[in-house]
Amino acid sequence: MFSSVFATSAVTSTDVFVQPGNLVVSLSSGGDQLGVRSGESFTLDASSSYDQDLGLTVTGIDAGLSFAWSCVQISPALSSTCPLTVTSATDTGTSFVVAAIASGLGTTAEITVVISSGSRSASTTVSMLTQ
Repeated sequence: MFSSVFATSAVTSTDVFVQPGNLVVSLSSGGDQLGVRSGESFTLDASSSYDQDLGLTVTGIDAGLSFAWSCVQISPALSSTCPLTVTSATDTGTSFVVAAIASGLGTTAEITVVISSGSRSASTTVSMLTQ
């Protein structure tokens, strides 16, 4: 009696590439076009910004985010000088407080916040008209 056993095997492999999630800017300002009266101040707060890889429960500096703010005049003429006065910014950079001054009446400022973590970044911009 003769018996034979045949064994077969297969090997397969899969490459998995994991892409990092996006950074999400969450700016509590009430919209992307705002008006501020001369003598009044306004706070822009980005502390609720988050990293999609960490979820919504960890935000701002606790998520390892850094913040950079900028302000330029876009109307009536483009200028690298901000027509608003920066009255304060938090040590962590999560918020930015500006005040409208009489000399800036009728001007529009563009305020941008850039959040970053490692090589990733995201930004948002708000226009603010001084009335």
